[in-house]
Amino acid sequence: MRRFPTHGTARTGVGSCVWLSVSVTVGAEDGGMSKLETDRIINSLAEGQLGLVSRRQLRERLTSGVIRRRIDGGSLVPMSARVLRAASTTLTPEVRVMAGVLDVGDDAVASHTTAAALTGFPGFVLEPIHVTGVRPRVRHAEDYLSTSHQPRRLAKAHLSEVRGIPVTTPTRTLFDLANDKKIHPRRLERALDNAWASGVVSYASLRRVLGDVACRGRTGVVLMRQLIEDRGPDHCPPGSGLESRFQELARKGGFGSFVRQVDLGAEEGWIGRVDFLDRDNGLVVEVDSRRFHTSKSDRSRDERRHSALRAAGWRVVSVTDHDLFHDPTAVINRLKGRTSIR
Repeated sequence: MRRFPTHGTARTGVGSCVWLSVSVTVGAEDGGMSKLETDRIINSLAEGQLGLVSRRQLRERLTSGVIRRRIDGGSLVPMSARVLRAASTTLTPEVRVMAGVLDVGDDAVASHTTAAALTGFPGFVLEPIHVTGVRPRVRHAEDYLSTSHQPRRLAKAHLSEVRGIPVTTPTRTLFDLANDKKIHPRRLERALDNAWASGVVSYASLRRVLGDVACRGRTGVVLMRQLIEDRGPDHCPPGSGLESRFQELARKGGFGSFVRQVDLGAEEGWIGRVDFLDRDNGLVVEVDSRRFHTSKSDRSRDERRHSALRAAGWRVVSVTDHDLFHDPTAVINRLKGRTSIR
């Protein structure tokens, strides 16, 4: 309430005045809301969403006229018929992902390959943007900012946040990737082992989500169940690309009994931790990179350890990164030459 002085007809003296109380809103928008309050509403939404707002969110608080004036004035920039960007917001890949999420609707989350990239799975990229959520039937479908997937059995425990973007958890992301026909099973397996090695998933978390999503007819559940059972609760995932490559070749060659990172010893004491052990065939495999095993001291140390392993009764095979990627047939033949497998 502001009071303005005005000259009245009834006065006690020349030049005297009275105060009238009148209700005035300075710089009012539609509905009597001040421009300052309007800015505060828009900013509070945009700050928590990487500088973005949806029209749905704004319509809950503001009139269509107010929103239109902000767009016409250039302070809000349309990204689609449903999502607006603050003019000062830089259009980064993460901002585009957030826009794709808002474009789908309330409770939507980044998922599938986009979630894999946000989480840090090697080999995955943010775009094209994939989102899980219920997209309402709207006009202007041609300007969709993301591909949407129906949220089937998407529990609250399957949701997380990365850099301000709502996203599926790493464990749920793996199940969504398994459900994607474009993802080769070998690629899924590598993603699983990488996530396991980095500690973002575990046997327990995988079993929990398996129980949540398992249902008859759901594509990918059978594959994930098999991958989980093959690894078991004591699984030690490959620690490097070389070890993953060796495991792949060993399986193709008929070797399915290798266990990773096993401590071995003799009566004299501990010998060391070996990369792979096949107890059934008494076989130890060491996977070495030429880059880190070329110095004289490295070779001497490896030779001493290999001698100790042989003295303890183990057959030892050493393979290098060059062998694994450039002469895989020779690797398999060397393994078979040390065992009864043919």
